[in-house]
Amino acid sequence: MLQQLGTFLILLVAAAHFTSCTEVPTDRVDPETEPTEQQPRNRTCNGICVIYFQCHENKIVPPMLGKRFVPDDSEPECPYRKYVCCEKRSALEGPRTTTGKPTSDAKCGFRSRKRTFPWMVIVYREELDDPTNQLFYQCGASLIAPNVALTVAHCVLDQPKERLVIRAGEWRLETEHQNRRVAQLITRKASNVHSLANDVALIVLSEPFQLTETIQPICLPPKGTSFDRSDCFTVGWDRIIVCDGYAMLVKRTWGEQAVVPHDVCPHVLPPMRPVQPFLCAGGVITQDMCPRNSTGFPLVCPIPGSPHHYYQAGIVAMPNGCDDNGAPGIFVQVAHYRDWINQQLVQRKIPARDYIYEIANTKLSKPSQSFMSG
Repeated sequence: MLQQLGTFLILLVAAAHFTSCTEVPTDRVDPETEPTEQQPRNRTCNGICVIYFQCHENKIVPPMLGKRFVPDDSEPECPYRKYVCCEKRSALEGPRTTTGKPTSDAKCGFRSRKRTFPWMVIVYREELDDPTNQLFYQCGASLIAPNVALTVAHCVLDQPKERLVIRAGEWRLETEHQNRRVAQLITRKASNVHSLANDVALIVLSEPFQLTETIQPICLPPKGTSFDRSDCFTVGWDRIIVCDGYAMLVKRTWGEQAVVPHDVCPHVLPPMRPVQPFLCAGGVITQDMCPRNSTGFPLVCPIPGSPHHYYQAGIVAMPNGCDDNGAPGIFVQVAHYRDWINQQLVQRKIPARDYIYEIANTKLSKPSQSFMSG
């Protein structure tokens, strides 16, 4: 029996000016705060309401005791939990960006912490007619090199590259993230949005991300790798909140996905199914795991003999929704497109060590691997 386990992780981003928050459709975004499910508080702030780490210590009105903010009824209230009333001149300017020490010896596909997914990146878009200059959520992607992301073609086919922003490193409350512009979008000429044929795209960034503990590339599997019956997992966004046109709460969900055997997959899909090749995984959805916004994110599986390293087996093309209990999600089969991906990366002089695990681990390397069990 296929199992699906949901685990929730609240990702919070702060900006310098917040007063009210409402839940919005999941087609727009810009990040990281955690409004509570309770009604907003009504007391007046004489400074600026910001999330606690956006205010220099001892500049909270009144001063905060200790390093961690603990709500207290005696303190001036801001609209939502974990906000503090900060002196205007002491509020930091916008969200924090990465300043952590780079990891020069990191290998692809490595997870240094539980519940972190350092290869995950988010594709945002800008709207020319939007006076608030918000970033709108477009889809997910995965980092396969410091300056290249992998996603589904139908995410970016009709989007001008000048309007796209790629964000990496976003995963928890005091998250330190980086934004990059897009230099080039690469899709296969035969990409078909309706049939999902050749539904794969590469996003070349204007400059590389600085690799840190929370920003790392994922490994690509060798051509011909089979992941049948492998225990893998996917990650997606489930809920987004906008605060004064700037900040949004994003609840990230992740769940274990058992890959359905290749010969079984076509028989458990709905009548309007994509053309080959594809993977399907999952099949049991609970109300606690509803990855509504997982399109473009990776399906990853542990590398045999190295449980802390992962291959990207697939790209979410058609996620299994909360109303489709029993139906597996559909994924682009990454191993099938390795020749095309390799060709594009070699042309742009992307080092193979960024995305090939075997370069640093030849004893585990084989031309074609199978993850099949039982």
